[in-house]
Amino acid sequence: MHFEIYYFIAQFAILCNLSHVTKAKAMIGAGIKIVDENQFRYLASIQQISRLNNQVLFNHICTGTLISSKNVLTAEHCLHNELKENLQVAIGSNDFRYGVKYNILWWLTYDAWAEHKNDKYIFRNNDIAILRLNGDIHSIVPPLISNTLTLGLYDLTVTAVGWGKIENGQVFPKLKSVDLTVITNSECENRVLRFARKQYNVPLRYICTAANPPALLHYGDSGGPLLYNNQIIGISISTVPEDEYIVDPNKLNIHLVTQYYQDFISEVKNIP
Repeated sequence: MHFEIYYFIAQFAILCNLSHVTKAKAMIGAGIKIVDENQFRYLASIQQISRLNNQVLFNHICTGTLISSKNVLTAEHCLHNELKENLQVAIGSNDFRYGVKYNILWWLTYDAWAEHKNDKYIFRNNDIAILRLNGDIHSIVPPLISNTLTLGLYDLTVTAVGWGKIENGQVFPKLKSVDLTVITNSECENRVLRFARKQYNVPLRYICTAANPPALLHYGDSGGPLLYNNQIIGISISTVPEDEYIVDPNKLNIHLVTQYYQDFISEVKNIP
């Protein structure tokens, strides 16, 4: 059965390097599945809290992953221009309307962590952050983070999970997943070159994924996990090339490989 769905795209320029991520518009895709209620209970919906006409509205903006009893892993660009007082996290249900809501005590990005430690950045444009929740979650077992680096991920069939927009432009409240194949960075660059006639460089700490028929992530899925054997291998970032107005199945998904940030993740998780 063919599914036509608008799934994630965050504008992401990677000409020579990866930068300038913004929230963006819709794409199409296939092979999307609604997740069963008891699957992926560690997925987190990051929501804006807005007030309109004396009503409190909760708007999903990004996906994250519970990686310990009180820490959520996501993409840094999800937090741009946001205040922790205006965000909350819903966890524990495949329908983000019914997840248990938590406030955010603080968050820490890789760049801020490295600067605090007076470390030189190993990489540029590190699109990764950890949120600290205001309560502990002991009823959900977080996934492990894989030790596999980029070269060991090529050709694997992996799973992306998130709450993304659908064809009517709204975020569907039920969690969805899609199986994707990791392609080599050189193949990713060549595909983008053939399609967009632009020279792109995909750094080693990123991977690209594709599917046949095509499936592309969309606004709302950003920050969600890329999984292999129920372990986190990456964070969903965007699609390439970056032109948000071109709806084309030749585009590819791009993800940040988490193994390169194990020191950051481990240390922040253990902050009291």
